[in-house]
Amino acid sequence: MTAKRNSWSSKLSCRLVLVPLAFAQPSEAKGTFTVLPANTVVDSINDSGVVVGWEMSGLGFLRTPDGTITTFQAGGNTFTEPQWVNGSGVITGYYIDNSSAARGFVRDADGAITTFDAPGASQSNGKGTFAMRTNAQGVIAGYYIDQTGSYHGFVRAVDGTITSIDVPGAIMTAATGINDKGEIVGYWENSGENVVEHGFIRSAKGKITSFDVPEAFLTEGDAINSKGVITGLYADQARVGHGYIRQPDGTITTFDTGAGGGTYPAAINDKGTIAGIEYNSQDRYQGFIRSQSGNVKTVSARNYNGGTAINSINTDGVVAGYLRTRPDRHTPYTSYGFIWMP
Repeated sequence: MTAKRNSWSSKLSCRLVLVPLAFAQPSEAKGTFTVLPANTVVDSINDSGVVVGWEMSGLGFLRTPDGTITTFQAGGNTFTEPQWVNGSGVITGYYIDNSSAARGFVRDADGAITTFDAPGASQSNGKGTFAMRTNAQGVIAGYYIDQTGSYHGFVRAVDGTITSIDVPGAIMTAATGINDKGEIVGYWENSGENVVEHGFIRSAKGKITSFDVPEAFLTEGDAINSKGVITGLYADQARVGHGYIRQPDGTITTFDTGAGGGTYPAAINDKGTIAGIEYNSQDRYQGFIRSQSGNVKTVSARNYNGGTAINSINTDGVVAGYLRTRPDRHTPYTSYGFIWMP
């Protein structure tokens, strides 16, 4: 999966066993690809069509609808990874400093960058502060890793105040999404039970509600829209990945795209359209879009033999992510950020 989504998605996908599922294949979506330069990854697209991502060189970038690409670094000679752009053009993400620790940043629409660390975040190798999402008001959600290696969620207010999020009884908590109401979604891990990860939603006032897909081995809360609808990944007892939708009243509906190897939702827009990655039975992946009514279409660039990954979707159904390709099996894959318009 994308480096983006965060290290948790990579960790989870590695421990899932992808096996064939008995579902009909979804139809292929017809649309137009705009492919960005080589060695880029797009992580987010807003309703104006502005996308943000990062280059393999270590620069972050934003691309406006007219095709103008602006690169930037959040903290000197470091690796910058923008994660999200809101409707006002405010960008949040993290950068890796010279000690190989992550530090959060927010870049305003005028280009001014403010860096920050969550209180208690370690500044040692592989740890630090990971800012993941910002809403329309500029409130940021993410997670941090302390010196002991424990994970904690956090929310950063517009005035810079940072509040930790720890689900009671959790040995780790990660916040992965926030909506314009200030509701935060994520997942937490416990010990001593068969279920190792659970989803949660935190209200704007701080009330935390935990939830699980029934009979799941684990449940992740990955994305939330402004209506409070949550989507994410759950794994069954065979460790196969599937998607789910949780309504504000707590009702959960599960789904698969039908590709045969696993379903990994990444984003949901305010119309209830979900986008993400699906694997086939040969462990190859492509993008998918699932409408609120349940119709599933695939998004795949045929000339890119390494796969199509969707990271983000806006209200108009425009998606963004990255493609991979290589000329032969002896050559490393090259990634290309993309925008796809239906």
